[in-house]
Amino acid sequence: MGGPQVVVLPTIHTAGVDRLDGEAQVHPVVDLTSALEASYDTDAMLHPAVVVHEGAVPSPHPRLNKPVLAHVKEAGGRVEVQAIFIDVDLQGHRAWASPAEAAEVLLNILDVHGADGGALERAGVYATRHGWRVVFAVEPPIPASRYRATLGHPGDEKNKPSGLLGWLGSALRLDPATQGEIDPSCNQWTRCFRAPRVMRDGCPTDGFMDLVGLEGPPLQVSDWLQAAERAPIRHAPASTDLRRPKEAPEVGALEWAQLGIDGALRRRYPGTGQGANRVEGLAQGIQKRRPWWGVGQRNEAVYQGVALIAELIYTPAVEGQAEPPDPQDTAELIYRAVRPCVEYACETGVSGTAVGEALDEAWSAVERRVAVEEGRLAVARERAEKARVLRERLTGGPAGQAPDRATVEVEQHDDGDADDGPLAPIVVHGSGFYILDARDPEAPRYYPFTRNPALIPALLLRGCGDRGDDEGGPLKLRLKTEKGSMRPMPALVVDYGVQVTDVVVAHGTTRPVLDAETFSLQVPGATAVEVTPRHHADVQGWLELLGGDDHEALLDWLATVTELDSPTCALYLQGPGGAGKGFFGACVASLFGRGFETFEKATAKHNDGLAKTPVVFLDEQMTASQDVRNPSAAFRSLVAETEHRLEPKGQPVMTLRGAMRVIIAANNADALPLIGAHTQADIEAVASRIRWFGIDPEAVDYLRDLGGRQYTARWLGGPGRPGSFAEHVAWLRANRQVTRGRRFLVDGRMREYHELLAMTDERARVLAAACSALLKGTNAAKKAGVYVRDDGVAINASGLRSQWSLITGDKGAPGAALIPRALKALAGVHEAREGNKRVYVVPDKYLGLACDNYGLPRWQVQGVLEAERTSSGEK
Repeated sequence: MGGPQVVVLPTIHTAGVDRLDGEAQVHPVVDLTSALEASYDTDAMLHPAVVVHEGAVPSPHPRLNKPVLAHVKEAGGRVEVQAIFIDVDLQGHRAWASPAEAAEVLLNILDVHGADGGALERAGVYATRHGWRVVFAVEPPIPASRYRATLGHPGDEKNKPSGLLGWLGSALRLDPATQGEIDPSCNQWTRCFRAPRVMRDGCPTDGFMDLVGLEGPPLQVSDWLQAAERAPIRHAPASTDLRRPKEAPEVGALEWAQLGIDGALRRRYPGTGQGANRVEGLAQGIQKRRPWWGVGQRNEAVYQGVALIAELIYTPAVEGQAEPPDPQDTAELIYRAVRPCVEYACETGVSGTAVGEALDEAWSAVERRVAVEEGRLAVARERAEKARVLRERLTGGPAGQAPDRATVEVEQHDDGDADDGPLAPIVVHGSGFYILDARDPEAPRYYPFTRNPALIPALLLRGCGDRGDDEGGPLKLRLKTEKGSMRPMPALVVDYGVQVTDVVVAHGTTRPVLDAETFSLQVPGATAVEVTPRHHADVQGWLELLGGDDHEALLDWLATVTELDSPTCALYLQGPGGAGKGFFGACVASLFGRGFETFEKATAKHNDGLAKTPVVFLDEQMTASQDVRNPSAAFRSLVAETEHRLEPKGQPVMTLRGAMRVIIAANNADALPLIGAHTQADIEAVASRIRWFGIDPEAVDYLRDLGGRQYTARWLGGPGRPGSFAEHVAWLRANRQVTRGRRFLVDGRMREYHELLAMTDERARVLAAACSALLKGTNAAKKAGVYVRDDGVAINASGLRSQWSLITGDKGAPGAALIPRALKALAGVHEAREGNKRVYVVPDKYLGLACDNYGLPRWQVQGVLEAERTSSGEK
């Protein structure tokens, strides 16, 4: 079957299903044009998502929704979208006055936008009841996980136009007579679209349709397509084989009361509204057989209710306080509880969906949530088993004796932490101690460093546990004597202690590692917070303004900022106050659940703040600690190195392993005076380390129009609660293809900011003198040995020196060797002959930079150069 394809659902009442197996009704996969041109005896919907197996043509399959993605992948297939439908609604969602009006308006639109190069050149168009629909065949097909990012948003007062919807909306400039608006909900790949020729309300529909644009080559969507993979599910749903009950009697009051979850349901899902606007809470709704949702809220409310009931039923078993429930019995019980509510809602008009379809979707929600809870239970069982194995291993078995030395084995985990050997309950470093907390066998950790020996017994009891204490930790060490008193501290260190010579704080890791070969202890540093990836158009709009003409690089930087094992360039954000430069630094730090560290503190002697956050912020002017002799070298080390020296106050020196993320924010280009950046090689080295961004001034108005700090506070979030910024960065990380640099994740790029660093005082002084000669006129310039050429400005060193005091007013002319030395050091400068004189030809850009340094009118010098070259060309 060639060409783009869609799934045809011949009736609107066909249920959505969540799996590819079982006895679910399947629907044909048909090529796009045939599906659009066909006439249907029933209502019919077209679903753009098609299941494709490698090396095989698409075969009939059920209607798909998001939870089915996992089942498709398990079966070796993929879900892709080969056609895009976009709805355009008339203002107020009004209906066409007549088929003739629809035909006239749409023909006019196609005449304007369907011609060569128009937005609808490769599209099909057909009328709907309340507007019209655009259909594109796309190449390459869009994976379902990338569909939303590809379509973007048409733009409104809160969202900037983006993606395909933004492009189409801007290109169409819809006819004011139609006052049409693109429906942004088209960016949901699970949505179905009604075919043009169907039976609806007993009447056939056969409005205007033009599919000529689909006969040409497919629309290339690569400009909007961003690589994306769905984030891994924290607790993957378990495989379940549940059977929907044919008879589902209502849940009686006694049966419901025996669940013991009524109180929790009332607290966590209470009713809303008062009087006629009252909507029952979940518990009351189930007891009264009434919906706990309002009009248009059935799907979401039923899923939330089912999820909460399943969670409460399974929680005692997950916490080890009860036997696991039977999944089939649980699914039937939940379905019987919600079924009367769904039926009542459909019969009374609270839900406009047919009863059969609504019940199908309710059972689907029950299946999904029971599978998720079974997955959560499996994770809890696995953790409990690990704890049991640890106890037996470290105590010689259930009835054995404790070994002379106790250790916790560190297993290989998916986050990359190495299996470097056992963990000791006591780690001695210098004159202090780290005590193991093994209460969570999946994530053991060490308590903070202490020099107080008196704390060790208490920490050992809490984190490891005594053999005779039923409430102790999982290791149950031999901490007490037979009389119940604590064993002497030296004896505990001898039995359970290990001496190390170095402690390494490793950013990006989550588990400690004790390396017996290097005699070092690695402890976790900063890690990225866990957050659900979500696209936020308001955050995206701000970032694009913040990055100015180089905003794609800023998005690349953010997409890789949490990869702390590799260095990345520093950001230099230059722009007006109120654009959010400092707020950006706080947002980046929030990705790691901490605030940022200032450059002054990061370069101080006691710099242990870097162990908590990898983000270093430099505001307006480099202020280094008095402990640092060379701030420039300290800056370069922070950016490029992945190992740093930590000197915590009152603790032995430690090693910090991980790359820093350095952000400079300033209103001008003077925040970072880099010592020694004189030669071209120096400038290129600096350029690779610093990415300069000129902030779009509109960023100030953008933040103010959103609502200022009161609005953007949600971007930052709070303790333990990531904000919109973190969610958006997670979305960038999952959806953005980044071309990695050679040395850094994101390399710096040469800009005028970097070239300004080449303007040492002596170079700027020489070039400013040449600019002054040009401003005095052609004759004065030639006397001073300054000539305008097509390839730059030629400067004769002897001539410039001889006229120095006349053109600059400065009697102290530079030495004879200084002018050639200053000019030859600039990149791109070459020697030439002007008549019988040797000259140095300097690119125009350096003269402009020198003008800025000395307050000369750059625009006026540029005018002289253009005039001279024009005159020379005319001659």
